[in-house]
Amino acid sequence: MERRTDRRRYGTMPGPARGTRFSLGSGWPPDVLADLPRITLVGTAELSLENHQGLESFSGDELRVATRAGCARVSGRDLVIASAGPLEIRVTGRILSVTFPAPPDAEA
Repeated sequence: MERRTDRRRYGTMPGPARGTRFSLGSGWPPDVLADLPRITLVGTAELSLENHQGLESFSGDELRVATRAGCARVSGRDLVIASAGPLEIRVTGRILSVTFPAPPDAEA
């Protein structure tokens, strides 16, 4: 989607997110190009977090993982790290919530 320039007639039309144009042409997803975290949740029993920057803390009720977007917090019960590697962390248990800090440009 191109940004329209005639604001009198159309108003300001938002363009694609940063990096999206290249990703659409290259076949790579935007999250991979921007090194953003990718979270896959299977019901409430399993979570996979890719593109992380390391484990900050872990207990049976909470997991904190550093990502480029901030600290991802996974809350639940009986959490277990099923696998942890440089590219992906898999967690099993009863996952109740996943939260990230608000982006710096988000309005309050």
